[in-house]
Amino acid sequence: MKPRVKLIVATHIALATVLGIVAVVNQKHLYPEHVLLWVVLCMVSELFWVKTPTGDTVHSLAATAKLSAVFIFDIWTATLIVFTSTVIGNFVFRRAMWYRALYNGSQLMLAAASAAVLYRVLGGHCLLESLALPSGLRIEAVVHTLSTPTFFTAISVAGAAYILANNSSIVLLMNAMTGRRLSVLWRENLLYPEEILSSLASILLAPLLVLLYGSLGVLGLVLLFACLSLVHQANRRYLDVIRAQDNLIRSERMTAMGEMAEEIGRSLGKSLGELKLRAGRLYQLARKGQSDPVLKSAQIVEVNVDHMSALVDGLAAFSHHESQPVPTDLNELLRRTMDFVKPQNRFDNIHFKLTPDPILPVVNVDPSQMQQVFINLLTNAADALGEVDRPVRKIFVETHFDPNVQRIRISFSDNGPGIPDANLDRIFEPHFTTKATGHGFGLATVFRIAANHKGCIQAANLPGGGARFLVDLPNS
Repeated sequence: MKPRVKLIVATHIALATVLGIVAVVNQKHLYPEHVLLWVVLCMVSELFWVKTPTGDTVHSLAATAKLSAVFIFDIWTATLIVFTSTVIGNFVFRRAMWYRALYNGSQLMLAAASAAVLYRVLGGHCLLESLALPSGLRIEAVVHTLSTPTFFTAISVAGAAYILANNSSIVLLMNAMTGRRLSVLWRENLLYPEEILSSLASILLAPLLVLLYGSLGVLGLVLLFACLSLVHQANRRYLDVIRAQDNLIRSERMTAMGEMAEEIGRSLGKSLGELKLRAGRLYQLARKGQSDPVLKSAQIVEVNVDHMSALVDGLAAFSHHESQPVPTDLNELLRRTMDFVKPQNRFDNIHFKLTPDPILPVVNVDPSQMQQVFINLLTNAADALGEVDRPVRKIFVETHFDPNVQRIRISFSDNGPGIPDANLDRIFEPHFTTKATGHGFGLATVFRIAANHKGCIQAANLPGGGARFLVDLPNS
């Protein structure tokens, strides 16, 4: 984890700790049944989340539940509910690391505190006492409060403050992790039209949630979240379509480039064999005659021919369209591949860790092509680790089978320098390379092979440093 990231995380947790102590000290009137209900409600709302189009952040319906807590409870109780539900929800539902869960809880606790203060300053009333009344009086009291002009002004400003404070913390952390400009992060992750409408809906749904609870009790909450789950599924499908569209465009572009690469490779291959033969003969003659200039020239020719041969090999692999799938144990194929590459010099002093999924099914793939994918990704990770000075250099490989969607995911990650943000969108393009001796077809070949198997591959940077490549294949 980068020093600036550590500072941001530690600052948020420290501020939230102080606020939590003050909140506990200032507790006066506690309604345990309502507090417990809202903690559970906020936790359940954590289930309704989707990734933004870039995949860097997530959006959930938890904002509605947490904003309603701000309007119902006093400042201190509301902040404690938000913190507790977020931390537990992150642990239970998202399997987050403890520091990530604490940071998320602290971040949202501070956002809730700012919203609660503005809500009270603008004349917003605590609705808890109204909700504690008998059912007949409760409905009348809640409707009366919600119908006042000051209430809608207060919830609008408080809701906007909550969304702004939360998103500002997210963007600040992403800036520290990736080094990308704040304006770009805002635009790509939080300022696209669908996200703005979703945030506005989160604010406006909060008073509706309060009204339904005040009139129908728990049944009102169930009805509302049943409707919200439909909206959530529609939003998830929309984002899936956007990502599929991007992958289709990239696949079509690479198909055209593959046809071009095939023609280039065929033309170069014919002449390279003869050129290498002549260069080797020239080298032998020069050694016998002890002619230093000729010897040096011959060596240069041979080195360049080797480089061109590597280019042709890359072109040939990239332009290979057909595959011959057979039932294959990917866990075993990974073990054999890792044993194959370990003796190579570039993997010296690198620690491997393979975490196979024991329920991974046998899948129909072309084993030679899939092994080429594994070798390319392991080689890429080793080259990246060679650029950093770390006491321990590691490559992690993990397989996972999701029976719900029948997908197999193979993750390759390392603790190297990561991928520059400017290169993430181009890293699978042919001829794109940052290596002095690279030909730019390694990852393009990986992308093509994954597409041939009706799968895909994604690249991302890890929060603590390093990169991860995720190969996603269907169980077919």
